[in-house]
Amino acid sequence: MRGVLFAIAGGFFLTLQSVANARVSQTIGTWQAATITQMTGFIVAILLAIVLRDRSFSAMRRVKPLYLAGGAFAAIILFSNMTAVHR
Repeated sequence: MRGVLFAIAGGFFLTLQSVANARVSQTIGTWQAATITQMTGFIVAILLAIVLRDRSFSAMRRVKPLYLAGGAFAAIILFSNMTAVHR
């Protein structure tokens, strides 16, 4: 049941994020909006890790470097979503 709720929340916030990013990018530019989105997401993730007392950052050394570059894909996804909403 939790999985279903997280899936619904994820879909809702993904849609909301795309619209919000498109609005912001109209004012400051697409790549600038993507930068702000990535930065705020990073800050929220760090804060959640601190609040939840998750200290597993050292495990990142065991992840292949190629997989750690996954955040770069997020920039492309954000750009694509914002451009699609604009058009």
